[in-house]
Amino acid sequence: MKSVFSCLLLCLTGLSLPADLLAQRIQPYLQAAKPGSIYVNWKTDEGTAPLVRFGRRPHALNRSVRGTTIDLEPKDTSYHTPYHYHTAKLTDLQAATGYYYQVSSGPGETSAVHYFRTPPTIGKSTGKLRFIALGDHQVLNYEGKPYGKFDELVRAAKAKATEVFGAPLADNVHLILNDGDQVDVGKLEHYEKLHFAKSSPLSHELPIITAVGNHETYGKSYAGGGIEAYKDHFVLDDGFSYGGMSSGTERYYAYQLGNVLFVVVDTEDNSAAQLDWVAKTVNYATTDPAVGWIISIGHRPYQAEQYADDYSAWYAERVAPFLQTSGKFALHIAGHHHLYARGQFKDFPGYHIISGGTAWPQYWGDSKKEIDREETQGSWSNFAYQLIEIDNDRQEIRVRSYTIGSLMTTKENELLDEFRYRRGVHPPIQPRLRVGYGADSILLSGSAFSAAAGHQLNSTEFQISTTPDFSRLVKSSFRHAENWFGPVPGTTDETVNIGTGEAILNYQFATAELSPGSYFARARYRDDNLGWSPWSEGINFAVK
Repeated sequence: MKSVFSCLLLCLTGLSLPADLLAQRIQPYLQAAKPGSIYVNWKTDEGTAPLVRFGRRPHALNRSVRGTTIDLEPKDTSYHTPYHYHTAKLTDLQAATGYYYQVSSGPGETSAVHYFRTPPTIGKSTGKLRFIALGDHQVLNYEGKPYGKFDELVRAAKAKATEVFGAPLADNVHLILNDGDQVDVGKLEHYEKLHFAKSSPLSHELPIITAVGNHETYGKSYAGGGIEAYKDHFVLDDGFSYGGMSSGTERYYAYQLGNVLFVVVDTEDNSAAQLDWVAKTVNYATTDPAVGWIISIGHRPYQAEQYADDYSAWYAERVAPFLQTSGKFALHIAGHHHLYARGQFKDFPGYHIISGGTAWPQYWGDSKKEIDREETQGSWSNFAYQLIEIDNDRQEIRVRSYTIGSLMTTKENELLDEFRYRRGVHPPIQPRLRVGYGADSILLSGSAFSAAAGHQLNSTEFQISTTPDFSRLVKSSFRHAENWFGPVPGTTDETVNIGTGEAILNYQFATAELSPGSYFARARYRDDNLGWSPWSEGINFAVK
């Protein structure tokens, strides 16, 4: 039986299959894009003579390159149809240049003409770079029926990105970022029908980079295990080195586009070797003038509020602190949880998100352990994707998250959340603090919030110590003006804002929470640009 990626030529009285139908039959997949080269992959049942014709105009494909073919079927005991996987590398391209191309793999197996654009020159530090973040395809069938939510999410992402950034999409968006669980099990059927089929509205015009999720490692039908199927499909080791260093594996790597360095980690491999590679990569990037931004990608998240113990402690405790030694680090993208979440690092001006795609629905109340994490400012039980834009001229990163709702509530590509960080903005002014006593409580009151024009109060932190240098803390409070946690009453897929606005400028606690004695208190304010004010002057108060 022909797959959705094979092409059948219809020859009836000289008429051929319409181009739009051909494009659905053979769907090229772009990856490993560089200013001067790009890889094109596609799958068919029959042809074994891969050829790519390309050029600067759609009707003048005057260059060509022959590719290679491997039949992966013998590697998978659960797959019983020829699985010819074709690979062709286009070289001698110009940076930031559009090309038209068409692939074929034999008689009657020719795609439509497609279009892509090469990335800008490495190190280019002007203009805008744009990416689409998608994660967790994973589900092929749900409750015994074909599951089409990721298809819907990809189409929504394409429509919104075109609306926001313009057409053709390849001229305005540079890359798709997948954070893992491209498949449910590492076998051919899932790569064909999940990752490739569901990514197809975008994969022929935008290159994709991927991360290893836990589901990529599953699968006994594939020779060598599921992770070998991952390695056989993705070109992640062809020159994916940075600073003269290569990870030596396809499971984690560094990839540079313009002046953005993507550090793609494997959260299923908590090895010392990977940590050493991360350290060397970040150290080099920190002083490299060709790198202006660092974005990390890994499957398991930095934190989780639903299924609260299911996150990567290795990333949180070992990798993230090291990334935060570089002022170029701005964002961590993860998946694993099938929702959208956004957090901020407490002592570093950077964000972490969960882009959990549309895999198994995950609602409030599904997990036994739900915790309102301090460094996570919102968790939304909706299917979502993100449009990420780096504006080098403004030195700003902007992330917009859009949702199609859930299995219970349909939404029409709605804006769910938005945040940004701009370098060089003055932080909020230093607050003042005073203490007040109640009958059985103590109130620490902060002065009014004041920050650069347009920036709002985001967070506060109060500390109480037994020493004036705050070396012996006995109480601390890190709170947010907005805090999206828990279900809206009567729902399980909508999230309520339990933040208290400017009430976080005050901190009240029961006198009985402290032993009699002398204490010192201070506070600081954070704006929505992740800038912290200086700490207030410490004040002394007594508990009797």
